[in-house]
Formats: sequence, C-alpha cells, structure tokens
Amino acid sequence: MASKTNWGKNLGDDLREGKVTLPLIIAIERANTQDAQFLRQTIEQPDSNHLDHALDRVKQIIQSTKALDATHDLAAHEAQRACAALDHFEPSDFLLALRQLADQSIQRKS
Repeated sequence: MASKTNWGKNLGDDLREGKVTLPLIIAIERANTQDAQFLRQTIEQPDSNHLDHALDRVKQIIQSTKALDATHDLAAHEAQRACAALDHFEPSDFLLALRQLADQSIQRKS
C-alpha cells in the first residue's frame, strides 16, 4: 500500500467525507465497468468498515488507470495557462510570486 506521502494526502479522508477528487473522476472514466462501479459505490457509501478494506483496491484502480499522471498533467497545463496569462503584465515582485505559486502548485507532494 502506498504511504500517505506518496499519495499526496490521505485518500481515505476524502472518501470518508464523500469528496470526489479529480483522480477519482479520471479513474472512473478510464476504468472498466466493474472497477468504475466499485469506485462509485465506495464514494457514495463511505462506510468506514468497507473503506478500510476498499482503499487498496481504490489505489490499485487509480494506479492502473494512470489517473494520478493525468491529474498532474492537467494541473501542469493549467499552471502553464496561468503563467501565460501573466505575460501581459509588467515584471514585478508580485508577478514573480504568482509564477512561483503556479510552479509550486504542481510540485507539491502533500
């Protein structure tokens, strides 16, 4: 099982709270019918007992669908778009800080 650090934040907490994150959405879109249904059920019925046993399978589905890679790629694309939008402004410390924030947002691990 991946550690909390490898997954960025605690996936179990999001599922318990019924939060549907982008990696879960992508995994559902890319998964086979059985795995997609399992993910939907896990999200819709976040029973703690079920969740404790389901996390390994949820992580496996996310990995097999490459949902984390797709999420990172999308975040990088959006960060690039944000930086491109900043090109219209005069250079300043504030502009530099915004560019750094965009860069850090895709480098973040937790």
